[in-house]
Amino acid sequence: HTREFRQTGIEAFGEANRERAEAEIVATVISGLEAAGLSSYQLRFGDLGLMSAILRASDMPSRWRRRLLHLFWHPEAFKAELGRLTTEPGQAAADIPKPLLDALDPDKPEAAEPAVISYLEEQGIEPIGARTTAEITENLLGRVKDARSEPLPAKTAQLIASYVTIVAPARSAARRIRELATLMGINIEAAIGAHEWRLELMARAGIDLERAEFSADFGRALEYYTGFVFEVITPELGRKSPIAGGGRYDHLLKAVGAAQDVPAVGAAVHTDRVLAALNGGAS
Repeated sequence: HTREFRQTGIEAFGEANRERAEAEIVATVISGLEAAGLSSYQLRFGDLGLMSAILRASDMPSRWRRRLLHLFWHPEAFKAELGRLTTEPGQAAADIPKPLLDALDPDKPEAAEPAVISYLEEQGIEPIGARTTAEITENLLGRVKDARSEPLPAKTAQLIASYVTIVAPARSAARRIRELATLMGINIEAAIGAHEWRLELMARAGIDLERAEFSADFGRALEYYTGFVFEVITPELGRKSPIAGGGRYDHLLKAVGAAQDVPAVGAAVHTDRVLAALNGGAS
């Protein structure tokens, strides 16, 4: 049978002051949990915005940035793509039939889609799935461009991979990230500063940051998050069953019909898990 669970939530939409809204959400959740009697817990933070900033600042074609950011939510695929771009960026073009490959010229994009349509018709191939010929052409041109591009410097790839491994107390994580940015020769100070200001606002709201850990890898499980993410963990239930969590999801409202992205941050508290934690782990 389907397992039922209960939760309560809080959301803030349209708040332009991002870090303040995020700190208020976390503070409200913690205040509620403590009022319920919870005293033993840990906080886990992540920030997908930092990964975005690193990729934006890194020297690589924009299509590689988009691809890596899209794959960030799929750790094994992200790792494989990072390796491919570092060693054989043209490998993705290897399976394009030679007649089609010869007809695709990234310097003449206007001629690409007619060439793809002509090739598909000559071969009697019907487009499969929901992709249009324009989307197919864009994908093929990207692969041809990859074949003509210099590989991603191994140092850049290694440092991007190193960022994902950072796990540190929330306050000291900024130092680790700055050191990495310096080694990469990039400026992501705005993103690091936002991380630090968010922590400062949380501290002012009474959150004990000694309980908080930053994990660069955290947040990769759910693709709708776009920035700061957090969860509350208790020793009774462990990391596999956080009692609360949430984060920023600025693209979600547009995905369900809004005309544009709307700043949005929220959280959910699993009330059944809270009761279990208060009962020493018993459900």
